[in-house]
Amino acid sequence: MGSSFPAPLRLTLALLWQLGLSAAIQWLGLMVNGSRVAWNETQHCKILDGLVPDQVQLCRRNLELMHSIVHAAKETKGVCQKTFSDMRWNCSSIEYAPSFTPDLMKGTRESAFVYALAAAAVSHSIARACASGELPICSCGSVPSETFCILSGDEIAEVAS
Repeated sequence: MGSSFPAPLRLTLALLWQLGLSAAIQWLGLMVNGSRVAWNETQHCKILDGLVPDQVQLCRRNLELMHSIVHAAKETKGVCQKTFSDMRWNCSSIEYAPSFTPDLMKGTRESAFVYALAAAAVSHSIARACASGELPICSCGSVPSETFCILSGDEIAEVAS
């Protein structure tokens, strides 16, 4: 039975669907050394901190998405710290990824913000990479009686088939 979701979206959802409160955002640890890796061999998925075992398996099966995921981790950190730069909680605990302080390991407003921001960042980063043609697994897809293509990370255009 096939899925009606495109492959990048399925991977994004699978990456974020992990057990344990902090496991789903441990991949933010890739912001530290993830850019130094070529991401062209499956062994790269295991050598850096930031992925739990299930995420390592997803990485091995989807190496082409890892540059986008590393970019999303950096964006999450930057946006979070900019958003809260003048507040008491300034998102500095994100620096400790993949090991988090209690403010991100418990069900707090801060952790909710970081989870939501991380989910949005990884989805947006993959969508942008698809739209720019960087990902060979992305293409225009068909829906009944119409064809749609992602024109940019910000908009979807529908064209007649």
